[in-house]
Amino acid sequence: MKVTLGGNVLIDCPTLLAFRGHPVVWVTTNPFDLQLNIPDDLPGSRNQALPDKVRTEHSDSVVFLSPGKYAVAIAILLSSSTQEVYLRLDLRPLGINIFDDQAGLHVGSNVFVGNIVERSEVAINLG
Repeated sequence: MKVTLGGNVLIDCPTLLAFRGHPVVWVTTNPFDLQLNIPDDLPGSRNQALPDKVRTEHSDSVVFLSPGKYAVAIAILLSSSTQEVYLRLDLRPLGINIFDDQAGLHVGSNVFVGNIVERSEVAINLG
């Protein structure tokens, strides 16, 4: 599986983002799915309730919507044969300062872009 996130490529990484070793964001391709888990022990307080998961009719996209209907995570299956996935994140509405844009993947005041992480159990581990 190849996931593109904020100009970074994550290849064959079961967990894309973790906090203190606990999975926060992960994608599967067989069947295609996006999972989001907000740990209880994050620094600061959680801003909102857990988001709702919405799937497209053809199950090629999964979106997590915050209670205000703001997309905090979007995964699009670009190719089932090559298992390529495009992922967008903006966890700020949930009280987590992580988002991606044209500049890269923002984690706090750090920006990650142009990285390739391959065959790692956890691509990005925080805390």
